[in-house]
Amino acid sequence: MIGEEKYYGAISADSPFFFENYQKLQDEEQTGWHAESQIPPSWSVVHSVPWTYAGTNERRLRVAGWKIHLSATPENAEKILSAAIRCCVPRGTVFKFLRSPNQLFQANSKYANRSSSGKFVTIYPSGDDELDQIVAALMETIGDEKGPYILSDIRYGGSPIYFRYGGFVPIAEQNTEGKNIECIPNVDGFLVEDHRAPFL
Repeated sequence: MIGEEKYYGAISADSPFFFENYQKLQDEEQTGWHAESQIPPSWSVVHSVPWTYAGTNERRLRVAGWKIHLSATPENAEKILSAAIRCCVPRGTVFKFLRSPNQLFQANSKYANRSSSGKFVTIYPSGDDELDQIVAALMETIGDEKGPYILSDIRYGGSPIYFRYGGFVPIAEQNTEGKNIECIPNVDGFLVEDHRAPFL
């Protein structure tokens, strides 16, 4: 039943309700993606929820910049992740991806947060040159693939490739209401809010 996954966290292990599907989702959470095997053993891979992070000790993230987001469907997710890995690994580019088919399903569901829905892979280029190189390489392999629209980003043509300027590392500040907000430095070096709200 569509939407039932949002209740699984409140179900005890001995419950007769939805247990079979709950166990299936838990197994998928552990299995992840076959394409992940393409990441070299020398890389640092950190599994969290909902993201898996991949990078090298030699590459430090910028504070902010243009990041690449890739969307995907359950049918082409393995292909898109594989293409991202093949683009990032030779360049030492840090990236992250939703750790399992279950997480992708939730990100694309109607219950997903509109500011993050549709995002399957996030790539953090070291600069504009690397950004251009990665986009060109991705267009050759997945430019015709389909994926849900990422509402907070700029789409590259009709591809599942999107852009957004934002923070690479979290910087939190309190606003005038005392609420913690994510920030990035502006052109003058002052911290301003990193707006992630959907614009569509």
